[in-house]
Amino acid sequence: AQGDWFDNIPDQNTSYGCGSLCPNGGAGAGFGPDICDYAEELIPLTNNSVSYAAYQNEMRWLDRYQVYKLLTEAECSGLSQTLRNFISAMASSEIGKLAEIDIRLNALATSSEDADQIQIDSLHQIHDSLIIQIKDLLEETWFKWDTSIVVELLDEMAVVQTEIDSLVEVKNDWYTGQLEEILDDNSEISTNSTIAAQLKWVNGLMITTMLSDTLLHLDSEDENDLLDIAFLCPEEGGYATLKARGLLHSLGYTEVFDDRHCYDSSLQALKAPIMPLRLTLAPNPTSTFVYIEASSQAIHSVQFMNSMGQLIFEQKGGGANYVYSQTDQLALGTYMVVCTLIDGTVLRSKLIVNR
Repeated sequence: AQGDWFDNIPDQNTSYGCGSLCPNGGAGAGFGPDICDYAEELIPLTNNSVSYAAYQNEMRWLDRYQVYKLLTEAECSGLSQTLRNFISAMASSEIGKLAEIDIRLNALATSSEDADQIQIDSLHQIHDSLIIQIKDLLEETWFKWDTSIVVELLDEMAVVQTEIDSLVEVKNDWYTGQLEEILDDNSEISTNSTIAAQLKWVNGLMITTMLSDTLLHLDSEDENDLLDIAFLCPEEGGYATLKARGLLHSLGYTEVFDDRHCYDSSLQALKAPIMPLRLTLAPNPTSTFVYIEASSQAIHSVQFMNSMGQLIFEQKGGGANYVYSQTDQLALGTYMVVCTLIDGTVLRSKLIVNR
């Protein structure tokens, strides 16, 4: 599908001024289906030609960050010497190194073409079919005196489950190793600007959360720093602000950030205290069952997601703020428990299954 196109508004110095509909990081050229088709139109974003009414330094930093990241990911051929020089110059800068962190994190997302994931999915389908066969046998009257078939099915299930556990363990080890390398590289980045330093810090906290087997609990200093970044106007904090907000929500904070003051000088920012809702899992690690409790409200549903982000099973709440879930059918590994409360609030916490 074609992207939206926006009008350029040239100022008296023949540079570009972003129109009222212009998105962050756009000089009015708009975004089509392939960045390589309009790469040259992004040159004004690389040389500080775009004028902004507020947060000009931060917005120009974001322009260069977004263009570098887009062009690097797209690996366009036939770029002009101007863009090639830009990419070369940015590669060793704080912008290029921070963009590389994002690119590497995005590359960890599971693809539908991932051979290992295809094999794991196939084994899960076989495992599910064996369970269905056993359930069908339970409805047969002759099953009471002939159990040889179900014994064979259970043996097959054990073999398939062992294969699944082995593949998932290898994939998880690789995933963890990649995250640890990215975390180390992120910590080595030298930053000269506030917006870069904030993004580096939030990246480190986010990756640490991804590596943690339990829900990360922030100390008061980290919590205050994360909140300060989250409350910035998006044009001022950039990706650090957006990531900080997402991280707070994933940790159980329920604040809604009101950015109207960023665009209307008659409004003032409201920085209200945030009370995090907690999700308790016990025991954790577990083997056969887990007790799940939300801090206050009734639970609408609970979902168990594997390390690849796939839904394994879902359980409806019973009107209380807690549920008991059986985990004896889950493969060994780490799961994300996603709990939706009756008011729509979503809480998340990691659960380890071992035996």
